Amino acid sequence: MPIEVIIMLLLTALYFIFMFFFGYKDAKNNNNVFGKIAAMTPIEKRMYYALKKAGYDPIPQYPIRGYRLDFAIFKNGIKLDVECDGKDFHSSPAQKKHDRKRTQVLNRAGWNVIRFSGSQIYRNVHKCVESINKKFGIQ
Repeated sequence: MPIEVIIMLLLTALYFIFMFFFGYKDAKNNNNVFGKIAAMTPIEKRMYYALKKAGYDPIPQYPIRGYRLDFAIFKNGIKLDVECDGKDFHSSPAQKKHDRKRTQVLNRAGWNVIRFSGSQIYRNVHKCVESINKKFGIQ
């Protein structure tokens, strides 16, 4: 293998290591967004990139009231929690009850909560983004 290729591979690896630990910090809470993207589930990644493409600035794993929101979006004075509910973690009766309580707590704290199932996100993530647009009054 040519030395140029080896150097390029090493530099690329160093770049990703640097970005993971010291990468882009979001403006709201100084979190390392790059590391959080790497830790996302596939449905969360799909939603994240769709939201970015639509012009939103989603903050992953935003901490509030003892919870971590999948994505927090602040726009036009509205606080929106976008939840990506995978079947494995959100289908049992106990988990559904927990999700309802969590939504109530967040609503009382001034948050709007919108939930999407993994199948909704996989089938038509653009329709999910349209629902989010409606929350913000965007047609």
